[in-house]
Amino acid sequence: MNSRIPFAIVIILTAPACSLFKKKETPAVLSDAPSHRPVMGTVVFVNAAARFVLVKSNRDLRAGTALYAKADTADPITLRVSTERRRPFLVAEILTGTPTTGMQLTE
Repeated sequence: MNSRIPFAIVIILTAPACSLFKKKETPAVLSDAPSHRPVMGTVVFVNAAARFVLVKSNRDLRAGTALYAKADTADPITLRVSTERRRPFLVAEILTGTPTTGMQLTE
């Protein structure tokens, strides 16, 4: 009977440790999760006839850099930074889509 008491104490003390070895569940990755790309600028003026926009940006974007915006429509908006700039503004050519004033642009 004396040998059962230490055995019972060992079982009582080690039973909670079993939960430490349980495999932790990894959270499911959502496919519709928003992208965490940094905002590179904001569209402040659109000239659809001449196919260019004026972008306000505090970043130093090189000419030829592609900028993207997400619209409610199915067609994506793609812009290309031109050499024309006067800080904090720069000009970008409209490649695809129809951007609107206030859109945030990502690289």
